[in-house]
Amino acid sequence: MHSRDSVRRLQNAHADHIDSVYKQLSLLPGNPMGIELIVVGDTRIFLSNENRLENRAIFTGNETIEELKEVTSLFDKKGVDGYFELNPVNFYRTKPFSWKSEILPTLLELGYHPGDFRCVWYLEHPGDYNAKDEVAGRIRRFSCDDADDFIEAKIKVEPVQDEDLETEKK
Repeated sequence: MHSRDSVRRLQNAHADHIDSVYKQLSLLPGNPMGIELIVVGDTRIFLSNENRLENRAIFTGNETIEELKEVTSLFDKKGVDGYFELNPVNFYRTKPFSWKSEILPTLLELGYHPGDFRCVWYLEHPGDYNAKDEVAGRIRRFSCDDADDFIEAKIKVEPVQDEDLETEKK
């Protein structure tokens, strides 16, 4: 199960990945994509002239309302879509801790709206959890060569009607 610490590590790894990609894109002659890497407070911001999924702000949850307004204004000035992920790490303040969420109400007030939501899968186990139990969650990676195995596993989790099977295989 994800903890605040594991989500923070995932969020920072995602930010590091975007940072790496955008730094390389910015090295193209003349920076044709208009790549900008900006930090406001503790918030890392990734911008390009194009509407890309990587155009985002990685919030910590400790942003002031003024910082939130400054971050969102950067996307407005650039004229591009902005993606802001709300998760257990940044939904509430941690310095000092507060149950009052400021990010979501401020973004809504500024005219932003929820788009898509990511789904984090986890196994909530009973107290007698046994990691060796067949029902226990496990992760398996599939390569292109394992497509049939993936389909078989997927059908166990999400059964399909016979007439949909050929569509599923595509």
